[in-house]
Amino acid sequence: MQHDPRMAEQLRRRQPMFNLPRATQILIAINVIVHLVRQILPQGTDWELIANAAVIPARYTYGPGFDLPSIIAPLTFQFLHGGFLHLLMNMALLAAWGAGVERVIGPLRMVVFYLVCGGAGALAHVLLYPESMVPMIGASAGISGLFAGVLIIMRRHRASGGAILPLALLWIATAVITGIWGTPGAEGESVAWVAHIGGFLAGLALFPFAMPRR
Repeated sequence: MQHDPRMAEQLRRRQPMFNLPRATQILIAINVIVHLVRQILPQGTDWELIANAAVIPARYTYGPGFDLPSIIAPLTFQFLHGGFLHLLMNMALLAAWGAGVERVIGPLRMVVFYLVCGGAGALAHVLLYPESMVPMIGASAGISGLFAGVLIIMRRHRASGGAILPLALLWIATAVITGIWGTPGAEGESVAWVAHIGGFLAGLALFPFAMPRR
């Protein structure tokens, strides 16, 4: 059988099916590891973890002030999930949109952008539901920010024909609908739709500043 150098070159250049950038891989790994560790924790310990690491609006309104849980919760809540399906859905979106954003702005900027959008979503949730004592967890707010970044990238490359507004409105409408009727995978918990919208709007506002300058 003769050796075809062109075919060999094509095979060498072929990318793996799940060739995710490094920072996106690390974020997904942290989320999965945290969720797996929670499965082996005693129920009381897991509830204590949620109470300290989730965003609970009433903590800021009626709590002892800005103690350590209050300060770190806008970051740590993004790595907690309500169930395996909730985790799977979010990690699939993180893989899809995080990879695209990371390849454009780089790993460090992507992680900072993602976490800041998640924190912005938490702030929006606290402002609208200041008396709520229901813990809010999940990576959806940060992922919403990544989606906003993807839309801006598509617009700049004319991949969406400049139709960013209809896609943005569709995403906001989806967040409101899931907030009213819920979504699978959260084990009966309500969906923090305000955090989704807050993270998305933060992404639209902040992503141009995260883009590398020419």
